[in-house]
Amino acid sequence: MASGFAFYNTSRYDFEKLLADAPHLAANLRNYIAGFSPNMREVLERFDFDNTISKLDESGLLFQVLDRFKNVDLHPEKVDNPTMGTVFEELIRKFNEALNENPGEHFTPRDVVHLMVDLMIAGDETRIRTRGVVLSVYDPCCGSGGMLMITKEHVTVGVRKNGEQEQVVVSRIFPTTHFGFRKITVERPLRLSFQASPERIARLDEERGFQALAQSKKKGVAGEKERAAGHAEQEAIRKLVRTLPDKLYKDREEFERVLEAAAKKAGLKLAAPVRKAILSALSERDETAPICHYREGNPEPDPELRDTESVPLAESLEAFFAREVTPHVPDAWIDTERRDPKDGQVGIVGYEINFNRYFYQYRTPRPLEEIEADIRAIEGDIVRMLAEVTSRLPATR
Repeated sequence: MASGFAFYNTSRYDFEKLLADAPHLAANLRNYIAGFSPNMREVLERFDFDNTISKLDESGLLFQVLDRFKNVDLHPEKVDNPTMGTVFEELIRKFNEALNENPGEHFTPRDVVHLMVDLMIAGDETRIRTRGVVLSVYDPCCGSGGMLMITKEHVTVGVRKNGEQEQVVVSRIFPTTHFGFRKITVERPLRLSFQASPERIARLDEERGFQALAQSKKKGVAGEKERAAGHAEQEAIRKLVRTLPDKLYKDREEFERVLEAAAKKAGLKLAAPVRKAILSALSERDETAPICHYREGNPEPDPELRDTESVPLAESLEAFFAREVTPHVPDAWIDTERRDPKDGQVGIVGYEINFNRYFYQYRTPRPLEEIEADIRAIEGDIVRMLAEVTSRLPATR
């Protein structure tokens, strides 16, 4: 090419001259586009610019759009290739979402590109660092060149910074088990104290099992009869718990025997839901109380103290538990009933890859003086823009 450039424009117009002749803007813009070199004109024709110019001109927006572009400096010295690629991808994302289309069909998100490049060069670090080596990277769907630029960024081993050589980690290889873990459920025993105090007795009315006594699904007379009987039973239970000793019991079995004896004396037979409601209302968690047990003798877990731990796949559950849990909560145990559905072992298998954990490099924050100067500059810009806006407002009387 005679000009020495990859593309050029021979038109006598530029944005300033185009906007200076607003009545003939559409025709002059077409002349400007026709002045590009054939390779660039072919690109513009693919975007159907002629039809776009007609639509903008008919809607009275052509001058405004061109005026906006005139004030944007996209010179390569101002906007480098990576930044322009990011702008291009953002435009695709924005307008495709506006049209209810998937932007991923037209470009690959940068996070995905970084991952693809890491996977591509994994295992080739030694070869990449070899002095004088020449390697080719092929992008079969090259658009803005973002994938090629990110690849170049990842394979850069040394970066000159302040006269010193800085090592850059481009990839690391870990065994698959490194990111895996088993999520185990850690149980702690239930410890309760019981007391028939006025405050705890008042909580009985809030228990569902107790409330259900005065409810009926039947209608009419039968329903009214059941509800009346339920209210009477509720009142009898209230009298029963008021007769219990106002003593603090820390042994659930002992309190249950006292409750059973009082119910027998009052001629009441407590159904399981009602019995459970009374025990719930009159109990509170007490770390000084003995452990509550099931009838078969196993300790009963406390749902409020239930927790989980993620144990690395490469480590045994017992060793992890003895090191991380037992020293802090000696009475805790692993729920062996919760098992992975695939291998049947204790704990649910999961995987997590935390990139910051392996690749994060601390960077010293900027001095506070620089940050403060930037904030003051922004504040000045805001004040200046507000002054421009208020100066354009019509005066009010």
